Amino acid sequence: MKHLLLTALIILITIPFVKGQSHHDTISINQHRYYFNGNPVKPRMMLSLMKDSPDAFNRMKRAMKNHTAANTLGITGGVLTGVTVVMLVTGNEPEMEILIAGAGCILLSVPFYTLYNHNAITAVRLFNSDIRRQGSNAVQLNLGLTNHGIGLTCRF
Repeated sequence: MKHLLLTALIILITIPFVKGQSHHDTISINQHRYYFNGNPVKPRMMLSLMKDSPDAFNRMKRAMKNHTAANTLGITGGVLTGVTVVMLVTGNEPEMEILIAGAGCILLSVPFYTLYNHNAITAVRLFNSDIRRQGSNAVQLNLGLTNHGIGLTCRF
């Protein structure tokens, strides 16, 4: 009888902390970096994480287009500016048109990167709100009549 009471007591104490078996994690943002389960997540991985949330997925696809444009313009501008610096260091006459084109590409990449951040943050918020809506419900423990007499029923 003592073992039965002890088992029932343990069940009654621990059952409110039990959740359903579905595991839902959110994406967190810290200084323009994205983390899932405490691990840093790259933009492509975020896109695959969000495939079950249509609104977040579409917003993240839009963010990825801006991310690609920002990276392309930034790298192009960096290369053009670097060529000018190398020409200056080697003693050749630097072409100012190349330097201006490089600086222009770098400046054009800034709005695209800002749009990427805005859309990615919005996608993360949509994704996290979808997870909270789909999250597991609280566990209900009822003492009452069952098919086989009086007993405990547990609903997730």
